[in-house]
Amino acid sequence: MWRYKAKTILISIAVVLLVVSAASVALKQVDVTATPEQRTPIQTNKLILRGENMDVFSKPYEENKEFKARIAPFFWVEFEGSFSLCLNASERYRRELFASRSKEGFRGNGDDWASLASVFLEEKTPELKGAIQFDPETGMFCAYSSDADALAKFAIAFKEACEDDALIQDLFSRTGTEHILDEAAMKKAYESLIEKGLFSPEK
Repeated sequence: MWRYKAKTILISIAVVLLVVSAASVALKQVDVTATPEQRTPIQTNKLILRGENMDVFSKPYEENKEFKARIAPFFWVEFEGSFSLCLNASERYRRELFASRSKEGFRGNGDDWASLASVFLEEKTPELKGAIQFDPETGMFCAYSSDADALAKFAIAFKEACEDDALIQDLFSRTGTEHILDEAAMKKAYESLIEKGLFSPEK
């Protein structure tokens, strides 16, 4: 009888050891291959791109001084799950770039920046095209996204491009003028409407 009990106890101990061993292996696998950052490399709101690698920081972009310094004079705005990258046109950042094509109507305003940024997005970060949108105003450039990490990658890459004279000038050479209103043509059309009696100017 004691032999039967001893055998039963030994079998139970062996089963417990096997279960513990299996659980230990599973936990090690989770620790190595399934960290939160590895499971969800996007939407963490804490990733900063450095060359080909991404480093994870303890603070989101809104609170991350290193990130903010890296993209300045562009600045980061968060509001109700939406993320924006902005630039005040009054900053005069890279104004000489736009001045080189002033005869074509470039002034360095928000619309000019959006036109340049769209060329950069198309040619240099096409993988982010579906995530980044532009909503500029005359005095403000604005790119926005619901994907914080995608916008952060764009922000860092675009700022680095702006600091590379040869690269940004090359991109600017392909920036279209479709967004620029032809003031002379508008004035002519305005005068034509007045002449035809289709429009009465305010006095």
